Amino acid sequence: MILLYFLLLSVMVFWAGSFIFIKLAISDINPASLTLYRFSLATIFLVPFVKKMLDFKDTFRFIVLGVSGVSLLYILQFSALYYTTPTNASILINTSVLFIAAMSREKLSPKQKAGIILSFLGIVLILFKRDFALSLIGDLMVIGNGILWAIYTVYAKQLFEKYSSFEIVFYSFLFGIITLAPFFSIFPLEIPNKTLTWISVVYLAILCSVVGYVVWYYCVEKIGAARTSVFVYLIPLFTAIMSYFVFSEEFTARKIFGGFLTILGIYLVERGR
Repeated sequence: MILLYFLLLSVMVFWAGSFIFIKLAISDINPASLTLYRFSLATIFLVPFVKKMLDFKDTFRFIVLGVSGVSLLYILQFSALYYTTPTNASILINTSVLFIAAMSREKLSPKQKAGIILSFLGIVLILFKRDFALSLIGDLMVIGNGILWAIYTVYAKQLFEKYSSFEIVFYSFLFGIITLAPFFSIFPLEIPNKTLTWISVVYLAILCSVVGYVVWYYCVEKIGAARTSVFVYLIPLFTAIMSYFVFSEEFTARKIFGGFLTILGIYLVERGR
């Protein structure tokens, strides 16, 4: 049990660090190129986990997953970090829980309704600050990212009866790479010039996309989704610590309190079911 918690904690550190490495990488290559390199490498490493061939009837569904869970999702997320901070991104990206609750059309409990209100107040505190105009662009893009992830999550549910978790991830990645093609009419394909960018690509592909998913689903199987998902709330804390040391990110009382309200609200929405 201790080993499982250590593995989960390690994955949270990896995922928190992803916001740092993304911000470093996009100073060298554009979001579309970074997405292509990350998921091409990750897809190769996921091949051993694939046992079932794709049913042609599911092609359109996986195209939707590829767009909402990979191509558009990550181009939006990577682009957002041109304008906002890693800490803001790590907090606001969790708004996907709120959108998942809305899209699932489930009746909300009083605790969930309170959670939505708290999260909304927290988001307002995070969004409205001195450099409002510029960072608002990035913050709203991250919230848009949350909507896309909610679409991916809700749309993927019907496929779990037919495919394993890793097969769904693999085919989502594969179609995500394919649906990147139109974005290269906007972004030119760029080759990394810095060693740090290549390190970022490997970090994002192997530690975040492969090791992260494998450990996550292994822990869900062993200790359950409820106990596993609690660890996600550590990501903003780890990201904030890393961003402080790497980018000298400043933390105001408003941002700290806003982040607390947002995460608390999301926790209530997720636990209030």
